[in-house]
Amino acid sequence: MTFSALADDAVATIMQRWYAGGSRFRGCPSPRCGAVNSDWGAGSMVDILYERWLLTHDVRVAATFAQIVAGEPRSTLHGFSDVPMWDAVAAIRAYDVMHDRRALGNAERQYRSLVSSTHFATGPCSPIDYQLRDGRGGGLKTLETDANRILVAVLLSQRTADPVAARADLADARATYAAVRANFLDAQLPLYTVYLFARGRRCAQLRRQFFASVNGRMIEAGLALAAATHRQHYANEARATAHAVSLLANERGVFTDLQAQNDIVAPLVLAMVELARGGDANASAWIVRNAMAAAHARSPDGSYARFFDGPPPPRGATVSVYETNGGLALMVAAGALGPNRRPALTGWEHASVRAVSIATAPSVFRFTGSGIALVGPLPGRGSPLCHRLTVGDCEGGHVHLRIDGHAMIDEIGIWQGKALVASPATVLFAWRWPVSGPHELAFDPVPVNAKQGGTEIAVAWALVLR
Repeated sequence: MTFSALADDAVATIMQRWYAGGSRFRGCPSPRCGAVNSDWGAGSMVDILYERWLLTHDVRVAATFAQIVAGEPRSTLHGFSDVPMWDAVAAIRAYDVMHDRRALGNAERQYRSLVSSTHFATGPCSPIDYQLRDGRGGGLKTLETDANRILVAVLLSQRTADPVAARADLADARATYAAVRANFLDAQLPLYTVYLFARGRRCAQLRRQFFASVNGRMIEAGLALAAATHRQHYANEARATAHAVSLLANERGVFTDLQAQNDIVAPLVLAMVELARGGDANASAWIVRNAMAAAHARSPDGSYARFFDGPPPPRGATVSVYETNGGLALMVAAGALGPNRRPALTGWEHASVRAVSIATAPSVFRFTGSGIALVGPLPGRGSPLCHRLTVGDCEGGHVHLRIDGHAMIDEIGIWQGKALVASPATVLFAWRWPVSGPHELAFDPVPVNAKQGGTEIAVAWALVLR
């Protein structure tokens, strides 16, 4: 299939398998997962449909956005600061497609519910927002909130007819951006970690947790701020972050988003699309290179596994919206940038299967090959892997990972305990090299924290690519 055909297929897959109508998107293709119109799973699908409209002005997508506007969530804060910000971005996407004032009103209401609250931008490193009201949940502050807040504020400032509100929104965007740079930016790299913990009178980074979602949002926010203020440093910082994303790739140059279900990649793809449309050749090459790999992580139903350079979802897996959105977004982008190109064969169908039992850390797994994929379960309630922490999901349980003796730049490792949609099997980690050789994966224990819990790993089998 050409990228043009894969892009069409991605849109059809969203509409037929993931969109439930009435602005709601399914958590997985099965009816048991339910469907929602709020938070980042639904928001990731709105991003992809917006991306398709941005690149092609697909009239079918515009018709869907008419439904999205009519069914957008109208509630605001429910104890979380990030949820209304994801919803506000989705509402602005809908406004930009439909120019329906209802969508802009929804975005304004969601945004102002946070800005006017006295329960989130408090404590140390204020004005950074707590994720949970009054710092519950161990004092966690997540960039999911404030990366979206910056983007919403600057976009609202460009769309409102009220000059006083526009100035206030732009000032908030600039102040929040400065606070994010001061608190979430890595000390050595132009990438943003996702979590801070407020401890006593200061905030401490959970270092090098480089989510695709928040880095993508910060890239887009920087570009938007540059356009709104005519200050080039915002665009320069956005491009620096985009170029540093190449450090989160395997030896074949393919981006690797770690863990299980606590990140979405569509915002990063959309940020790269924005850069590519502005003439950034590196962003265009990133999209096509990753799409070449991800085309072969596609299941027969058109959904994608999380790891772009990994195999398709294993037989019997329940693929979640949090895993599949990145591959779908890549195909839509590549369909516009390289419509007639065809992905080459990848070879995962010839990988050998090895039964393994990796259930503790520290531990080591050695093999010879050019690729590795580790498969294990994602826990549901009642599973021994399900450890409920701050918000009631299965969250606790992860390990750090070293490849051939080297720590990964992204220190998330494998966060198997975070399961928003349970599955009997999923690809927990995948990595490839240009040529075959002996390799070693080392799984290291982790210190306990209030968001990720402690050490937990359960790998059942591996695919080894020769």
